Amino acid sequence: MATSETTNLEYAEFLNTVAAMDDPHGLYSPMMETHFWGGISRNGERGSFRYAPKPGYADLPVTFVSWYSAARYANWMHYGRPLKPAGLGVTEGNASNGAYDTATWVRNRDAQYWLPNCAEWRQAAFFDPAENKQRRYVTGHELPTSGIGPWSVNYFDGRWAAPFPHLIPAKDSGTARSASGTLGQAGNVLEWVEDLVGGQRMALGDRCCCLLRRSNRNMWIRNILM
Repeated sequence: MATSETTNLEYAEFLNTVAAMDDPHGLYSPMMETHFWGGISRNGERGSFRYAPKPGYADLPVTFVSWYSAARYANWMHYGRPLKPAGLGVTEGNASNGAYDTATWVRNRDAQYWLPNCAEWRQAAFFDPAENKQRRYVTGHELPTSGIGPWSVNYFDGRWAAPFPHLIPAKDSGTARSASGTLGQAGNVLEWVEDLVGGQRMALGDRCCCLLRRSNRNMWIRNILM
């Protein structure tokens, strides 16, 4: 899995490449522009769409991306970020091409980029190879504090640590870091995983559940969130 969450700048590059002419798969959500957590605006009309991060949002993690859009982003990365509109070999896959077969949404064996499953996500978040055991929290065995720093979370005890829009730059080295080197698994935005719960896709992490212990992190959501 990636070291950090995908930024608005990175996702806007993806949209400008695959969804400039049209967006048949709904890779862009209007909430990205209208909601204060959203960080990407779209201008122009079909045939000449242009996407750009909202002022001050370029380095913040992208939000309002559906699970299926995230899987298509993984396909695009798997194919080497081709400069072509959405389609097979760009955002779409089948049983022998791409990270995901977009007919069945099953990860292909030779995937180079993919959404982690719950076990992979937990391993990256909580396992400390130096101690060869699981940490109690992403940042260690001690309760994290509220604030922006290497051992902190960005939402704690009913208040925000980060200024409006209450998100931290995805690649900020001050974001809570796991023993494996990943950033943001203890807060910021929800992160999609492959697992299904009750037929719905699961997401882990997020600022509001950042202090839940690993045994309780199996939250699931049914809507297009982050």
